[in-house]
Amino acid sequence: MKLNKLQQSVVNELGKNILLIASAGTGKTSTLAYRIANIIDSGKAKPDEILCLTFTNRACIEIKSKIGEIVGDAARDVVVRTFHSFCCDIVRLTAKNVR
Repeated sequence: MKLNKLQQSVVNELGKNILLIASAGTGKTSTLAYRIANIIDSGKAKPDEILCLTFTNRACIEIKSKIGEIVGDAARDVVVRTFHSFCCDIVRLTAKNVR
C-alpha cells in the first residue's frame, strides 16, 4: 500500500504517542501497522513494549496480520487489543488485587 503524505507523517513521527482518528476507509489500519513496524525497525521499542488499541476485533486481526507481513515473527509480541478487552482485563486484575 502506498501511504499519502499525512499517513507517512504519522508513520515517521516516533517521538510521541498518537491517537489516530479518521473516518472509515481512510487507511487507519495500514497506517498503524506501518507505524508499529517503523517503531520496531528503528529500535525505538521492542515488540513486547508496544500496545495498539482499536475499537473492533476486525481491526485487531487486520493490524496484527499487516504487522506480521511487514516485520515477520516479531509481530507476535505486539499487543493489539480492543479498548473494551484491554479495559476489561484491567478491571479483572484490579478486582483480584483489591481483596
